[in-house]
Amino acid sequence: MRVAMVLAEEARVEAERVETLAIESAKKSRRAMWDHLAQCETGSDWTMHGDIYSSAFGMINALVREMASVDVASRILSGQASKDEQIEVAERAIEKYGPSAWGCHTNGTVPELRRKDV
Repeated sequence: MRVAMVLAEEARVEAERVETLAIESAKKSRRAMWDHLAQCETGSDWTMHGDIYSSAFGMINALVREMASVDVASRILSGQASKDEQIEVAERAIEKYGPSAWGCHTNGTVPELRRKDV
C-alpha cells in the first residue's frame, strides 16, 4: 500500500511538472508572437506614441482608450507603459477584434498572430 501511495505521488508530481513546462512553453511562444508583431509594426519601439497610433504594436489611440484602464491608456499614449501593459491591452484588442487590425498580420509578415483560444 505504501509503495502504491509513493508511486501515485510521484506520478502526480511528474504530471504537474509536465503541465508547468507546457504552460511556460505556451507563454514563451505567445511572448515571441508579440515581440515579432512589435518588431514589424514599430521596430520594437516600446515607447512609441503619436497623434494617431501608440504602443509598440502601433495601436490606434481610440482602441487603446477602449481596451485599457484610464491609467494604463495614459501611460501608453505618453510612451511610458511597460511591455507587459502594452501586451495586455493588445491581448484584449485581439480577443475582441481579431488579428486583422494589424497590417503585419494581414500582409503575412506575422501570420502567427492569433487569439489565445486558437
